[in-house]
Amino acid sequence: MKAHLRNLAGWRAMWRVESRQPSRGGIPGQAIEFLPAVLEIQDAPPSPIGRAILWSIMLAFASAMAWSSLGQVDIVAVSQGKIIPSGYSKTIQPFETGVIAAIHVQDGQAVKQGDVLIEL
Repeated sequence: MKAHLRNLAGWRAMWRVESRQPSRGGIPGQAIEFLPAVLEIQDAPPSPIGRAILWSIMLAFASAMAWSSLGQVDIVAVSQGKIIPSGYSKTIQPFETGVIAAIHVQDGQAVKQGDVLIEL
């Protein structure tokens, strides 16, 4: 923690020194082309493309972090297998077969004891 505070104090001191530097006044656009290479690089304004790329990357990273903390991912496992009953298997079938002649009730209809539901 002390190292972080020391680095922060150093950064603040350098920021104060840099902010106290007098402005160079700026050189008109076409005059920059005729300066020596070192002065041309020093006095030319930085390209805004670099900052745009940096902000885009930071925005994408922040969006990914927000999505990872707020989003939910379903965990699904797929495998092959066979269902084997643990006990004896039984065949379910009616005693007598028949054909349904009429259905006297509808889905969801209330019925009373003794009402005819279907006719075979």
